[in-house]
Amino acid sequence: MVIAHERGFPRSGRRLSRAAAPGAGRKAKAGICWLAAAVVGLSAAGRAGTQEAGPKPETVRRFRALDADGDGVLSARELGSPARLLVLDTDGDGLVRLPEWRDHVEGMAASAAPAVPRAPATREELDVSYARAPGADPAKLSLDLFAPARARSAPVMVFVHGGWWAEGDKRDVRRAAPTVVAEGWVFVSINYRLVPTVKPVEQAADVAAALAWVRANVARYGGDPERLCVAGYSAGAHLAALALLDPRHLEAAGVPRAAIRAMALLDSSAFDVPALMARNGGARGEHVRAFGRDPRGWREASPVAYVRTDRPAPPALVALAETSGPYVRSCEALVTALRRAGHHADLLDVSALRNHGTLIREFGKPWDPVTAEVIAFAEACAGRSPPAPPGGRRALRSESSGVPPALQIRVTAILEAADADLDGRVAREEARGALRAAFSELDANRDGHVTRLELARGLAASIERAGQ
Repeated sequence: MVIAHERGFPRSGRRLSRAAAPGAGRKAKAGICWLAAAVVGLSAAGRAGTQEAGPKPETVRRFRALDADGDGVLSARELGSPARLLVLDTDGDGLVRLPEWRDHVEGMAASAAPAVPRAPATREELDVSYARAPGADPAKLSLDLFAPARARSAPVMVFVHGGWWAEGDKRDVRRAAPTVVAEGWVFVSINYRLVPTVKPVEQAADVAAALAWVRANVARYGGDPERLCVAGYSAGAHLAALALLDPRHLEAAGVPRAAIRAMALLDSSAFDVPALMARNGGARGEHVRAFGRDPRGWREASPVAYVRTDRPAPPALVALAETSGPYVRSCEALVTALRRAGHHADLLDVSALRNHGTLIREFGKPWDPVTAEVIAFAEACAGRSPPAPPGGRRALRSESSGVPPALQIRVTAILEAADADLDGRVAREEARGALRAAFSELDANRDGHVTRLELARGLAASIERAGQ
């Protein structure tokens, strides 16, 4: 079925704005003092129960070893890095005293609830029509768009929901928008027509049509139409891969392959449809409903069938949440095919932390390690030095993804104190004191902003280098 693409601005799109009100920047700057005081107060409260005992001897020994001039405080020079000062200097006076050092050394490993960052100022467009098709429900050919309020040439993540090809909705992943937007991305969640009204091949055409609309219109929201990352979960991961690897879909939609910088595919059982359907017990009723019983249709709907050495493919991150059955066979098959054809493909084993269901329930939460990995991979691919083939296999085993809860709290306090325009990140001109001194070290992608994940990773790395 031929679908008509909606190239212009949608008449039916509903615009909601969460941009900062006039004067919000001044209020945020004024709030720095009480935020810093709150951090100090929390630190003092945490010490109250054990203050009489004093710091441990080893804590004092390490402090004195760093205190080169013996003045009882640690400077950025003595700590060896402005980033380490930023972690330790909770009262913001540019120096670290023994109580602050103790809170860090003795409290970093203590249990604490993960911090919940403030939602960034966001521009929203909901229920935007991206295409039309005879007899189709317009809601199934629509998308939701979320952009940083002051975005300029921001990379764009387009997410394809799951649901066995027959269920699900773009609203299922709307919760991921604040986390992705806070990292400086435009986030787009799309709908598509569902089985049995259409077949998966037609659903992949819907994905390509949505990409065409995004590429034609995202610049007006501050997005970069030449830096698109496509992500999907379960059936949505299969459809994303099919739309990007079968060249007919992007060609029909008028989307150049070079505009697609990466694909992040979360736990699909159907990257190799013929193998799935032919294996005894491998195909469930949902698979038969989606792909039918004709082997010719299986191959047409199979992403691995389109992987070739002479055919370009975007770098892929494939997340695997199950350790046996069709999911692991499917994910390994796609990664193997891409690598053999000379393309970059990473296999991320998250089975120690997630199963197929919890993978999407946790995706988009502020400190979810899978979300952090997807954003980091997309950042690398959208930057100047995308990852080279063939890729590798890694396993995630820590919920905190290298950022302990206590450090999450510190990162959140630093970010919210400095983020004057409430966009969820810190621009160079907003940074002061130790944060400004460490800015170049923390701004990993050199875009002039430090995001929550950049700050967390940078501070965690500085602690690891110091052995603290």
